[in-house]
Amino acid sequence: MSRRPFLAVALAAVLAVALPAQAGAAPHQAKNAAGVTAAALRVSWVKSVFVATTPAAAARGIAYLSLSGFSGGGPGCGAVWGYTGAFWHPLSVCSQESEPYPANLPGKILICHGTGTTVVRSGPAFSKKVVVTLKKDAKVGSTAFLLTLPATSTLDGVGWYRVTVGATTGWVASFRTASTSEGCAGWASYWKYSKHR
Repeated sequence: MSRRPFLAVALAAVLAVALPAQAGAAPHQAKNAAGVTAAALRVSWVKSVFVATTPAAAARGIAYLSLSGFSGGGPGCGAVWGYTGAFWHPLSVCSQESEPYPANLPGKILICHGTGTTVVRSGPAFSKKVVVTLKKDAKVGSTAFLLTLPATSTLDGVGWYRVTVGATTGWVASFRTASTSEGCAGWASYWKYSKHR
């Protein structure tokens, strides 16, 4: 007996199961302010979105959003959202507190981590090799952001900033960074009460 009919039946069974699940999936989202706005409006409680970062930052994969659950405005929260390469998701838990994450790229970001050093990796993953280490309070240029683990309702996610240190380009984990406006003191205060995944 030929294996072709068996393979054809197996493939048909796989497609029959997989295709309906994808039919309701959200389409690829644009890597810009309109894309992140559309993604945030898909969250059931969100009624209005204000993108508080520059269009250049959204085009580089990160945006700070002010979100409201009431159609007329009212109290809401702020959150940093990141791009995964196809979709926008929250990096941080929505909060009325300030966020330490740098959300205006390209620009300078601070490396903050206690008294130790922070590693810069060759790619946006913990499994990538270390290319350089940085001391606390180092200020480096960053040109892009990639979200690899979205936030939950109670835990911040993990993303990676592409940074340049001298002639070396690499990636540093989001929970080791702060905006220059928040500084490392703001970073320390934030992580005293917040947790990442």
